[in-house]
Amino acid sequence: MKRMMAIVEREMRKFVRSPALMLVAMIFPLVQLIVLGNAFGGKIHDARLGIVDHDRILIQGVETDRPQALRIREALNAIHANARTLDAIDYSDEKTAVEDVHNGKIDGVVVIPENYSRDVYMGRQPRLGLVLDNSDNFMTSTLQQNLNELVAALNQQPVEPRLVQQIALNVVELYPYIEYM
Repeated sequence: MKRMMAIVEREMRKFVRSPALMLVAMIFPLVQLIVLGNAFGGKIHDARLGIVDHDRILIQGVETDRPQALRIREALNAIHANARTLDAIDYSDEKTAVEDVHNGKIDGVVVIPENYSRDVYMGRQPRLGLVLDNSDNFMTSTLQQNLNELVAALNQQPVEPRLVQQIALNVVELYPYIEYM
């Protein structure tokens, strides 16, 4: 054991006396940590996501979104305004949007089907479409996660009203019962 400690002590003295060796031993692990840490992803910003909305209605000659499709657009715009993860781009037809995903111009497409709002109101299990370019696994999983969170938020029940809807009775006892034993 003494021989081992003597070797360790000798190597530590060499290490302390050599500033270049100390610098290399402390700086290189930090550089590797930074380079490898950033090489495996991170947070995405401004991913281009196309929206193809087939759930539109013609009102006085102007084509507008129906209420549930508008909720989806508002949620995507909120994500863009706050987290800046997604940037929504409108498309008029599905074919052009899918071609742009295939060519790498955009990262994915959300397709809102025809009669989506009506299906939501009637409880017919409406579905949204998501077309992704799965050549970039990190981007694909991030977009899929963000849209799953969006769908979960859309599926939540509406908030209970703050105003009292029903009359309730609260009983106050002047002399409450006290149990002695």
